[in-house]
Amino acid sequence: MKKNYLFTLAALLLGSTIANAQKPLDGYEEPTFPKDGNVGNIVSFSTSGALEDLENISIPKTPNGKIAQELLVAPGAKVEFTIKINTWWGAFATFSDANETKEMTRLIYCGNSGQGGFEDATNGVTVYVEDNTSKVNTGTLPSITISESAEEGTTYLLRMMFFGANDTSNPTYNGTYSEGTYYDVKVTVQSQIQKYAINFSTPENGTLTVKNGVNPITSGDEISEGTILTVTATPSTGYELVSVTNNDEVFPSETYTVNASANFAATFKALPTEGDAMLMSAPGYGNGEDCQLRFNDTVLGEHNTTQNQVSSDQRSRNYTFSAWISPMGYNGVLMGHVQNSITWAVEGSYGVGVKDSKLAVWYRKWDGSTTACPGVNAPAVSENTTLYPGEFAFISLVTSNDGRTFKVYKNGKEAISQEVEDGGLALLYDACDFAIGDSKYNQMPCKVEEVQLWNKTLTPEEIEASMFGPKADAEGLVAHYLPESADATTVENLAGDIDAYYRKNGTVTSGNFPMADAL
Repeated sequence: MKKNYLFTLAALLLGSTIANAQKPLDGYEEPTFPKDGNVGNIVSFSTSGALEDLENISIPKTPNGKIAQELLVAPGAKVEFTIKINTWWGAFATFSDANETKEMTRLIYCGNSGQGGFEDATNGVTVYVEDNTSKVNTGTLPSITISESAEEGTTYLLRMMFFGANDTSNPTYNGTYSEGTYYDVKVTVQSQIQKYAINFSTPENGTLTVKNGVNPITSGDEISEGTILTVTATPSTGYELVSVTNNDEVFPSETYTVNASANFAATFKALPTEGDAMLMSAPGYGNGEDCQLRFNDTVLGEHNTTQNQVSSDQRSRNYTFSAWISPMGYNGVLMGHVQNSITWAVEGSYGVGVKDSKLAVWYRKWDGSTTACPGVNAPAVSENTTLYPGEFAFISLVTSNDGRTFKVYKNGKEAISQEVEDGGLALLYDACDFAIGDSKYNQMPCKVEEVQLWNKTLTPEEIEASMFGPKADAEGLVAHYLPESADATTVENLAGDIDAYYRKNGTVTSGNFPMADAL
């Protein structure tokens, strides 16, 4: 940590909703989608007849793989599914082999290409058995019936998938489609269900809540095994999160899959009363506004945002983006490249952050010749490099599209090295900014002291040297932001390209942002 701080923060440790793609269940094939596509999404998913029913489980929009929440069923059980979807032009199908013969069977096939009928982003549209192209308001819910002779531990698949409605009139669970997404639920046969006590204490200077779906539980409640709980720590104003623990061990995740008794606790500390720094706060903090530090990516070169032409893009694709930064939670995005039209969301080329306190990058790839920049569902996550709440580190993203590789360093030491297909790491062709601060998907605040952008790929030795401040005449340094001004106080929610909070020695006023201009 470089300095001390004064902040007033109602920080939130919120759950990540960025999809973490996984492989399909063992023993099953996956469908082929050349691109993911915005075909549709499941608004909610509920069951009736399972050992422990799921209620209105919200599912990420594009997971493309196994859903973490499993379904436990007894031999002979009939389990019905209430699935609410939202799609305007896609088709939706559901398949399962949970039957006497373990044959893959289609339960639902519905959708009407470009004709509507199944769109309701807020509430979703309930789908019934073989709903077909015309939505119906009542009918038979899709279901599976487990064989009476099913052995303990037998597993089945429930696959739900969206795809282009014109792809086929007879879809299969492992077919080839022009675009789409799929969701796998593991169904496991079990005679009875074990329950475990979930305990959590009431912390000082903040709150700790544990939820089963949208419903908070009470400390001491016995929860069925396999249930996924959400753990949320919220500091009081003027405090920040130190740690969340389970059975006295650091618990860096936002979810807990019940497989044993748990004892959660959260610790918070007062924010220091003096020092210089910038605070990138969670949404809703400070006059109901969000805040980020942002600067235009044209510091890397001009590009024609009107025509979106690759030939007119003069931006350097070999660069180094660094910041002295500290997370205020275990999961979230800290810094990235974003679309200027999106007022605060780090939803653009990429976001560098933490996933269960390990360094991670969610990113798009450039196809190398056109403006296409498809998203990559699975983030690149470091195997062992961590960044915990309260820890300050010099984080650098280095990319060289000549080599189609990007790397992330912590204090000059390599943490992630990712090979990217096609043209390498994307820079979107819209009007874009580099941004420091919380994202649309990971609403986690952070603290930042210094930001650097170089129009070249720095070596590990050069990164280590830049940690202690670049020289005034440093070659390749195109932007440098440093909140160290003798007469600076606070700038609050600045409009325009730069939007951030600044705290110094308890004074809150407005004025010019206290940092160096982009060089």
